[in-house]
Amino acid sequence: MLHTGATELLHDRLWLGGITAFTQVPHLDLFIHCAGEIEPNVPNAASEIIWLKLDDSRPITTKELSLAYAAASRAADEIRAGHKVLISCAHGINRSALVAGLTLKQLGWTGERAIRLMRRRRSKWILPNQEYVSILTKD
Repeated sequence: MLHTGATELLHDRLWLGGITAFTQVPHLDLFIHCAGEIEPNVPNAASEIIWLKLDDSRPITTKELSLAYAAASRAADEIRAGHKVLISCAHGINRSALVAGLTLKQLGWTGERAIRLMRRRRSKWILPNQEYVSILTKD
């Protein structure tokens, strides 16, 4: 069953979730919200909030992909520093999974391994968007 709450991907460092996930992970250092249609009105949810206005109803633009890579790089830096990161979107299965997968790749994971982790920990329905899967699995 899919839920909008938080799923821990890396012990006490990286979470993936939907719109309500920020309420379940205390003391966040970085909150990356990927749903363009839902403003992250979450005061004090994290030390830093990045709002990526991604739209998964159409192909990702070059600008959106560039911003997703930059956010993933920032998340990986925070994780390496021992900080807590939450990446969310509306349901926590597509846009946030893309950015979480890119973050894991920044940390040395393969795209395939990152996808397996997210599907095992969060839902078998992770990444229904095949374009996002292709982005994660290319070198």
